[in-house]
Amino acid sequence: MVKIDMEMPTSCEKCPCYHDEYEACKVKKRKLNWIEYLKGKPEWCPLIEEK
Repeated sequence: MVKIDMEMPTSCEKCPCYHDEYEACKVKKRKLNWIEYLKGKPEWCPLIEEK
């Protein structure tokens, strides 16, 4: 596990793991569909907020 001190992104577009050119997640290597893109954080997102 890697812990990074940052605010939890509210959407994939604002996430450092988001690849603009391919509209995909760099970590999961998964292309986002437009519904996931608009909804915010998808269920399959590997980021976990720590309390």
